[in-house]
Parts: sequence; C-alpha cells; structure tokens
Amino acid sequence: MYAVSIVDDQRAHAERLRSLLEGGPHGAELAVRCFSGADELADYLAAGGSVDIVFMDIVLAEDDADKALAAL
Repeated sequence: MYAVSIVDDQRAHAERLRSLLEGGPHGAELAVRCFSGADELADYLAAGGSVDIVFMDIVLAEDDADKALAAL
C-alpha cells in the first residue's frame, strides 16, 4: 500500500486527481488523502502521518509550500 497525498486549494482538482488515481490499474494499492493546503499536510506529518508520494499544486502561497517541504 502506498500513501499518496494530494495538496490543492481547489477541492475539485484534488478530487479529480484522486478519482484518476483510485480508478487506475493500481488504485487498490493506493491510500489517497487530500489536503487543501500545505499547512494541513505539514500538520498531518507532524502528527505522525506518513507519505510515499505527494502531488502538490504548483500555485500555493510560498510560506505554505515551504512549511510542507520542510516537514517532508
């Protein structure tokens, strides 16, 4: 099982990517979580969560993205 995180401030985009991943040939091997910002991902990681793969929106607040990258 691979832990996949999607970080996107536009929920519809995150859910579309989730749908594509889970509907793919290896979807059963993925545990997909969506986060509305990098700060949510950083909090999840700080609380002991783990991630194998991250899909991050390229347009996020700079401080927000920096916080998540530091947590990784």
